[in-house]
Amino acid sequence: MILVVDLNPYITKHYKAADFEANMINLVEKKITNSISVGTKASMLLNEFDKYPIFMSFSGGNNGRELKSFMDKRGINHNTIEIKDETSELLLIESDNRKIYLMNQYSRITRDELDKFYSEYSRIAREAEYICILGTKYDMESERFAENLVKIGASVNTNVGIVMDNRSNGNILDANPNLAIMSKSQLEHMSGEKLEYEWEVAKQANALVKKGIEVLGVVDSNRFVLYSEKHGYRVLFKDLDEKLSLDKSMMTVGFIIGRTRKYDFEMSTKLAIACGSISVYDEENFDSAEIKKIMNSIVVEKFNI
Repeated sequence: MILVVDLNPYITKHYKAADFEANMINLVEKKITNSISVGTKASMLLNEFDKYPIFMSFSGGNNGRELKSFMDKRGINHNTIEIKDETSELLLIESDNRKIYLMNQYSRITRDELDKFYSEYSRIAREAEYICILGTKYDMESERFAENLVKIGASVNTNVGIVMDNRSNGNILDANPNLAIMSKSQLEHMSGEKLEYEWEVAKQANALVKKGIEVLGVVDSNRFVLYSEKHGYRVLFKDLDEKLSLDKSMMTVGFIIGRTRKYDFEMSTKLAIACGSISVYDEENFDSAEIKKIMNSIVVEKFNI
């Protein structure tokens, strides 16, 4: 069982129109409401590979009920902590030539709600094969929430994987998750240096690995490199059959699937990139055949560190 923690699930309300003008009533051609945030999408991918995820997060109000209803329909096991605040909502307004995204304020969590989450999380973490922490944290600036989740996982001897997004605090790496995937720009921000060459990236990545992170993945515009204690695993995107647009969260999930299936690092790296490709996902479903096709086109270069 894989425990998926979504630090901020949300409902998306998508309005489509041929065009829209300011200060005018614009006719909507189509309205779509869905509950596919990063955690629910990750759970769907894990289901595709029979990894039986448990989705865990907070939920509140009508949006929270929609979120749980969606997971029930998809057969996703979930344990969400009820909160007084409403689950977040993303409003997407789309015309033929532009998109506008509006997100309401992230949900606020009380101390009682947080303590209940920690209690349930600790219980489930003991039984999990791996923990995957995704998303942006809630409105609790004084609380090192994600860092605490990593530490609890370590205390019960369960591996923890995280993905660093643009809002992630680098402090989470101080908790030494087993797996972390980030962009090169995030590594540059953390190091305070411009990393133009691969050896410069490797130097900063190796420093983090030596501090206790077992596997660190760095995504650049033209390559993906995994760093472990002794070896690196490089994939050059120019060698692939198609140009890839990658989702770091789904790459993290793909790597976890590979490792829990006892794949070696090369095969797990291939699976991570294939699962992270946006071309394998369409209309609430993952295409297993497309994942296998992309995996077969990937060449992984192993090198010593």
